[in-house]
Amino acid sequence: MNTCIPSLISLKGSNLHIGQHIVALHGRKKTRLLLEAMLKAGSHEEGLHREQLKREVYSNPALPQQTTSSRLRESQDGSLSKLISRSRSFLKESLRDTAWSHEVDWFVYSEKNRKWQLMRNRA
Repeated sequence: MNTCIPSLISLKGSNLHIGQHIVALHGRKKTRLLLEAMLKAGSHEEGLHREQLKREVYSNPALPQQTTSSRLRESQDGSLSKLISRSRSFLKESLRDTAWSHEVDWFVYSEKNRKWQLMRNRA
C-alpha cells in the first residue's frame, strides 16, 4: 500500500472516497463529521486531541460558543467513544475485502502524543 495514504482519502458530499473504493455515509452524519475533522487535521501522523474532536463533532456553529456543563461534557465523552468505535467497525466492515481493512487500523489513539489519528499502517 502506498505510503502517501492521506492523499487517497477524501470526502465528497456524503461519500468517503478511499482509493478506488466509495463508502456511502448517508444517514451517518456524526461519522461524516468525525472523518471530516480528521481529514482537516492534515497528516495522519498529527491527529486531534479529544477536546478538539468533541468540538468538531458536537458543537453547533449557529450557536455562540458557550461553556458546557460537566454533565454534557461527560455525555459527549461517552458519545465520542461510542462514535469512534462504531465508525471504526463501520469502515472495517465496509472495506472488508480490501487492503484498506487488512493493512490499515482506523481511528487510532496515540498514547505518545495523546491524540486520535485517522489511520495507521499495520507494520
